[in-house]
Amino acid sequence: MAQVCSDTLLQMYLDSDLSPVEREILDQHLIECEVCRRHLSVYKVLVWDVAHQPRELAPPELEAVSDGLMAAWEAARTEEVQQRAAARSWADLVGRTAREVPRAGLAGIRWLLRRGGGRR
Repeated sequence: MAQVCSDTLLQMYLDSDLSPVEREILDQHLIECEVCRRHLSVYKVLVWDVAHQPRELAPPELEAVSDGLMAAWEAARTEEVQQRAAARSWADLVGRTAREVPRAGLAGIRWLLRRGGGRR
């Protein structure tokens, strides 16, 4: 059989980037071509090695700094969310008041003040 594969084709084969027809042709070629099977085996080992690199452990001091930064970020994020919620409620009240006051007049203002917690 003629040489149909190349390094690029073998890599595409390994990454499942070939169409079913191309894959079948390459499967048939690999049955007969020992050189391509060896190359494919080397590629498989390389891919596995890259995917299973040992994880380097960070020193405990770095873990503590990272934990502190994450806690500070979470606290700041929580505060920001609370501030947005408070601003949104205030904006809603002001917007509602601005829409309702012209229609309701002074009686409407008194009613809104009572509804808003009785502040006068």
